Amino acid sequence: MILSDTTHKNGILQHIEIKVFGDNGYGKITDDSDRLYQFVDRINRAMDRFTFLAMTADGRWQWDDNNYTTSSIATTNLVSGQREYEFALDHLEIERVLVQDSSGTWQVIKPIDQQDDDAVLYLENNTGRTGFPTKYDKRGTTLWLDVTPNYNKTGGLKVYFKRGPDYF
Repeated sequence: MILSDTTHKNGILQHIEIKVFGDNGYGKITDDSDRLYQFVDRINRAMDRFTFLAMTADGRWQWDDNNYTTSSIATTNLVSGQREYEFALDHLEIERVLVQDSSGTWQVIKPIDQQDDDAVLYLENNTGRTGFPTKYDKRGTTLWLDVTPNYNKTGGLKVYFKRGPDYF
């Protein structure tokens, strides 16, 4: 989606200029810095509303803003002795987490919340336990594994996520 295309008159702003100001409307927004700021802000707020509707409409729909240049899959190295992994703030909702075992086979690990009855068993009492993680908790921008990995695996932690819009 193109915000502004003054050459071919095919951007969002050019469509709005014609719709709001009529046939002679080109430049009424793009040539006025105050109007430009106001309309871009309104477009970004509309994207927020659309994103909310798209993400909550159907849990099976894998919506993502095509203005991003990267996919909505993040990978990082699984590090022996490291239980916590930071991730970017634009990850609004984690859909799935996979971990590679020491032989390279991907395994889905299950979410657990610190509010769950058995969370203490998995998240607090396992601080000294090492091995293959089977559960995770998301706390702020950190992914906590239920056990500390006892092996290294390059690119061995993969997170599928939903994210907000890429603003203009």
